[in-house]
Amino acid sequence: HSEARKHIPPFVNEISESTATPDVYPRFDLEGSLHYLLGHAREGDGEFCFPADGSEREIFVNYEDDYELVRIREGYSRRKMTEEERAAFLVNDENDYIDEIHSFTAKEVDNF
Repeated sequence: HSEARKHIPPFVNEISESTATPDVYPRFDLEGSLHYLLGHAREGDGEFCFPADGSEREIFVNYEDDYELVRIREGYSRRKMTEEERAAFLVNDENDYIDEIHSFTAKEVDNF
């Protein structure tokens, strides 16, 4: 762990400007686990250059729309919403979550 901590960033910040090029991009694998991949997601982003000179550097990720639910929950959504719309959205999301939990069978729960 100590060697990994010298070389692996402990966290990544979400990029705020849509025109900026992130250093890291998120990808889900077939089982739904999120992986952070260092580099550019698209060829058009240009050559990836990340200085490895030992200096501290903030790195960024762009979650795009996949992270919007978290932004809404935390109160910094990119959508224009009134507080009433935000509250209704969160209630609906929670109801969807509860409905999903109720859809699990005992066998599915035992497999975790």
